[in-house]
Amino acid sequence: MSEPSRLDDAGRFFDAYADQWDAFYQPENRARAFDYLRREETALEMLDAALPKNARVLEMGCGAGHCALQVAERGHDVECLDVSAEMIAATKRRFEAAGREVTTYVGTLLDLPSDEQYDAIYALGVIDYVPNIRDTFNKARRLLRPGGCLLISYTNDDTVFRKVEMPLKRAAALGMYVATRNKKYRDVALESSTSHSPEEAIDHFRRAGFSVVDERFFSYGIRMGDKWFPPFEVVEDADEKFAERGLSDWGRGFLVLGKKYEAVPSRVRSMHASDIRRVVPLHLATFAGSMGAELGPTYARGFLWWFTQEKDAAAFVYDDGGEVLGYVFGCFLDAQVGMNKTVGPFAAVGLLQNPGLMLRKTFRAELKRRVKLLRGGGEHPSKQDVELPGPVFSLVGIGTSPAARGKGVATALVRRFIDEGRARGAGSIRLSVYRDNDAARHVYERAGFEAYDHPTNPDVLYYAKVLGT
Repeated sequence: MSEPSRLDDAGRFFDAYADQWDAFYQPENRARAFDYLRREETALEMLDAALPKNARVLEMGCGAGHCALQVAERGHDVECLDVSAEMIAATKRRFEAAGREVTTYVGTLLDLPSDEQYDAIYALGVIDYVPNIRDTFNKARRLLRPGGCLLISYTNDDTVFRKVEMPLKRAAALGMYVATRNKKYRDVALESSTSHSPEEAIDHFRRAGFSVVDERFFSYGIRMGDKWFPPFEVVEDADEKFAERGLSDWGRGFLVLGKKYEAVPSRVRSMHASDIRRVVPLHLATFAGSMGAELGPTYARGFLWWFTQEKDAAAFVYDDGGEVLGYVFGCFLDAQVGMNKTVGPFAAVGLLQNPGLMLRKTFRAELKRRVKLLRGGGEHPSKQDVELPGPVFSLVGIGTSPAARGKGVATALVRRFIDEGRARGAGSIRLSVYRDNDAARHVYERAGFEAYDHPTNPDVLYYAKVLGT
């Protein structure tokens, strides 16, 4: 009988690891198992926030039941599914030792009856081995009750850590396999698992009729066995540090949480971290030729990220069943200097990636103006040429996809931004627009904005709306 492969025969492959799985999660193996532990910790945090009390939950690919037992201990009715009979046996032993009963199934999600019975389904470290992802997501949707949650973890194919680590790991494994003929090295060297980009993951959910409500990245560094670069004590505390710098999507893995809706309404909602990658191409096209767009996608991502994190800012997307058709963002005028300081490093990266920008006179002039502003000179963004009631909430950017134009998307976004300004106690809202942009001017004027001349640029108009009481 041939040696099982984790891709072609996952059940037999993981049967051989069932007895070792529990030891893998013990404290002495924390460095080696850190990806798994952080994934589990993050998943439990997301489930805690999403689940109703006494929820009925299914874990797909339960392994030895390590996470499932913790979900059960939170008061939920947990059922476990795995392709490995030995893993299911290990799960039963774990629950019995804890004095709990558990319903288990050997097989795949496609083997279960298709009735709406679960409040949540989750899978950790599973989807990278599933050959028929679309069928699996569609089946999950049928198994969930309306409003039910689907939580899936992914290996991040788009992180620099994986791009550096995997060639090294495969080369080392191939050398060990040639030297020892030990089959465990062959799988790492020649097959391993698949991985996915965040865009691919979001697409899995959207195509199956889920609305993505949360996305979280975890684990930062390069791992070879139990050795890490940077050192493990740095890696343990890296999640928050990367998030603070707008680099959370560098994580080695990520989790996506989606909700099932019978009919997903088109709506405006807050922009999430998971939206930024989809908004960036639209933003670059909308503001083509501007300094920000010319600095490229790295700067655009950091720039948009600031508006999703800063307490004095706001960002929204128009979500049509999981597809982003438009976006809007802005902040209080007084916050813009702080924004420029925060996104400065992203601008530096963008400039390194596009050094030819410094050859342009207009770019150098704008860069000089912004640097002068950061040093305390020049005109402060909050300075007004027309006196407006304060505080002033500034609409910094708005864009819609070509397919959405003429369908009321921009109007809905502007109205949502006005409502947000009013809710935050703003006295007025201000924005700027090119004088020849008739479509945008029409949207603003219908929303009650009034135009006045820009003090220095005759091609630009300011628009303002007094919110009142």
